[in-house]
Amino acid sequence: MKDIVSEIITIGTEITLGKIIDTNSAFISQELIKIGITTPIKSSVDDNFKRISQLLNHAIKRSNVIITTGGLGPTEDDITRNVIAEVFNKKLVLHPEILGHIESFFKTRGYSMTENNKRQAYIPEGAIIIPNPIGTAYGFLIEMDSYLIFSLPGVPREVRLMVKNFVIPFLEKRFSNFLSFVEIRELNLAGISESKIDHLIGDIIKKSENPSIGLQTSDRRIKIRIVAKSHARSEAIELIKNAERIIIDRVGKHIFSEGDTSLGEVVKKLISINKLDFLVIDGIKGVLINSLNDIQLGIVISKLEELSLLFPDVKLNPNSFDPKIYGKEITLKMAKRFSKEIVLLVTAESKEKDDKTEKMKVYITLYFKGETNFKEYNFQGDPQQNCERAATLALFLLFKRLR
Repeated sequence: MKDIVSEIITIGTEITLGKIIDTNSAFISQELIKIGITTPIKSSVDDNFKRISQLLNHAIKRSNVIITTGGLGPTEDDITRNVIAEVFNKKLVLHPEILGHIESFFKTRGYSMTENNKRQAYIPEGAIIIPNPIGTAYGFLIEMDSYLIFSLPGVPREVRLMVKNFVIPFLEKRFSNFLSFVEIRELNLAGISESKIDHLIGDIIKKSENPSIGLQTSDRRIKIRIVAKSHARSEAIELIKNAERIIIDRVGKHIFSEGDTSLGEVVKKLISINKLDFLVIDGIKGVLINSLNDIQLGIVISKLEELSLLFPDVKLNPNSFDPKIYGKEITLKMAKRFSKEIVLLVTAESKEKDDKTEKMKVYITLYFKGETNFKEYNFQGDPQQNCERAATLALFLLFKRLR
């Protein structure tokens, strides 16, 4: 058998209208990849019989495992069980076990059970029940020769339990001879653009199959994700290491962490390890201090004039303002007054602004044990994103001195 391929269908008009965010498919696909099952296709569909039916008919032709969420509740628009029963030519049958669970659920909470809740006790004939320990909507599994269909309720906390307690263990047992070990390594980078990374390692990304290599970008970091699969875990790990060595050789100076560890966390840890006294002066709406998750490390300012109140002898002349000279003087004086070995000053000027975009000039000054380093950047875009980028560049400047 080739690699096991899954497909996820999230059902509910509230999803397609954007009233709620679909977190179920993200969670399920993350759990599946841990056991070597990929999810190349995800779909969302409203509570429409015909459209759900069409999606299911397409899914069974291209995927080994189909997982649906939503539409198993007690209301008239909860039609998933009815659609699945028709698509696979099965009757809906009442399960006393499920009905008893529903009745007990309401009784123990002191509620009266309305008649429509009995709908949840009907599942397609021959299907395997998937218990729901914290809700009334049980799921079910239909086994066919070439594919499996798991139908789960839509409440995320219920989905999580049912996937971990039933779906994953079932798949591991059913496909024990075919599943691969999957190893994932995520390298976090800063101080470099996505296009520059692509220029430096694009040839590796283009050729990558196993391990596969890809990029993911945000305002805070760029991730290089390496995913390797093998029937032996040791072999998957070795595939990761070989790819990682090449990547580090090309862009290693921009890598600051792995996994979900933020740049702020790395910087704080390095400062603690080196037992350094640190002060932040944040002129970008508190974003820099929030990145460090520690308000005690610094002060937030809205205007440079606020610093001049602390140091009247440092002249702030708008007509002849030199941010490099001013930043050096202020950080030196801050370090001396507060007995700090590190002072990081970030300020910004808004050049042009409308409702959606802003041209921002950012000045970063780093005082580090008697030496100062100055950087100047120009940003254009969403004001909050500009501040996020500025905070990342400031922390990365400090990171390079600390590592």
